[in-house]
Amino acid sequence: MNYNFTAWVAYDSLTQEIIVWAVNTSGSMAMRLSSPCLTLTYDLATVFLQDMYVGLSASCGQFFEGHKVFSWEFSMEDLQVAEASPLPAPKQTASCSYHHCRSRRKQTIVVVVGVLSAACLLVVACCVLKLKKKMCRSRAAANKILELASDCSVPRYNYNELKRATNGFATKNKIGEGASGDVFKGVLPNGSMVAVKRLKDGLKREAEFSSEIRIISGIRHRNLLQLRGWCYDKGEAMLVYDYMPNGSLDRYRSRKKAGNNSLNSETRLHILKGVAAALQYLHDGLGVCVLHRDVKAGNVLLTDTFDAMLGDFGLARLVLRDEVVTITAAGTPGYVAPEVIYTGKATDKADVYSFGMLALEVACGRRVLDGSLSPQEMRLVDWIWLLNKSNKLMEALDPFLLDHGNTGDESQADADNVIMRETKWRCVLHMGLLCCHPFPENLPNMRQVTQALQDFTLLPLPSSQPLCPSLFPFENSDPCLRQFSLLCGSSSVSA
Repeated sequence: MNYNFTAWVAYDSLTQEIIVWAVNTSGSMAMRLSSPCLTLTYDLATVFLQDMYVGLSASCGQFFEGHKVFSWEFSMEDLQVAEASPLPAPKQTASCSYHHCRSRRKQTIVVVVGVLSAACLLVVACCVLKLKKKMCRSRAAANKILELASDCSVPRYNYNELKRATNGFATKNKIGEGASGDVFKGVLPNGSMVAVKRLKDGLKREAEFSSEIRIISGIRHRNLLQLRGWCYDKGEAMLVYDYMPNGSLDRYRSRKKAGNNSLNSETRLHILKGVAAALQYLHDGLGVCVLHRDVKAGNVLLTDTFDAMLGDFGLARLVLRDEVVTITAAGTPGYVAPEVIYTGKATDKADVYSFGMLALEVACGRRVLDGSLSPQEMRLVDWIWLLNKSNKLMEALDPFLLDHGNTGDESQADADNVIMRETKWRCVLHMGLLCCHPFPENLPNMRQVTQALQDFTLLPLPSSQPLCPSLFPFENSDPCLRQFSLLCGSSSVSA
């Protein structure tokens, strides 16, 4: 919407007083009010030089809009502050009135002050209007989200209730953090323990907030984290889940962990089966396909009996069967399928790729992007393919898996049990490598993956690592481009 303003700026060089009037003259006659909108005492002679250039500029922060000065003029006369009276000013005109100045220098100051003040007033007025529009849009978006979330079966909490439950979101109650928000441990008035996910950007993340509520509130599966409630209040957006006493799988992943912090073979297999079952249900068990889009160790929560619960549905999308989703940047580096990086489009095979990376992490006790490896082996999947090429695939396994039995007592692990565990994990490595194939059409679906984990089927591997066509023709000669490709998840580096 366009607005026209007329402004009058008066400067008295004797009293050093600046007086400003401004009025909206859109469709009306310019009339100066009896009361000024700004009065300020300042010696402008200390600011301006005898001879200097004058320019106009305007800004409205992060917004885009245009500002125009249609005309301006100045005069030197006695200042008359009287009752409001019509001025014969043309429409869309900014005029300035001034005292008689004693010198040419004072005349220059008068001109500069008038022009700059008028421009500043225009900018301020436009910014105020823009802010009002933004506030109206925010309120409308918030009302829309509240209407959508109110239809869910889970209860709504108020801000103060969750603040008390988490001791004011105390640092000692913080149990996790991620790109979308921090997670706090809390205790509700009925004594039940919960995990409160507090979105970092509050009400600015309406899309992510509504997506998580809309999708997960209607899903029930033994391996999917259930939503207990939500809050959308006082500029805060929060989600409430059941508290998982064993935290996320991420804390047990590193092979540097020892003793009770390292999960034994059967527990890790049980976790992978649970995540696979959850993804199969999301892809095939609801009539429509739900893409999780952020499968990783940090989003796998563990109950007190180490049952896997897949959570964090902030990036999830409901799609029709075999539908391709066009997305902006989503997911975690290293877990994202190459076709998502290169084309911005995802199908259910993108979740399969992420699960393959997760399975390799669990088997090897390493991160998908491991800084302890050489630059040529920085990606976990590349390192495993190199070992497989040398017929040393099982050297990729976390040694803890073969050295300890199910109880963690090395004395109970006989040779037969070690061979059995080795056979199972060989199947997992084969399955993980196949799930990380760079071409989505060659990936198995989650039903086939789940079946392979249940039966420990040894899926055949290609004779060599399948390579993804590179979009960066010079990456093999340019270390910077090659490093970028590694971080994006491209399998374009030959062994």
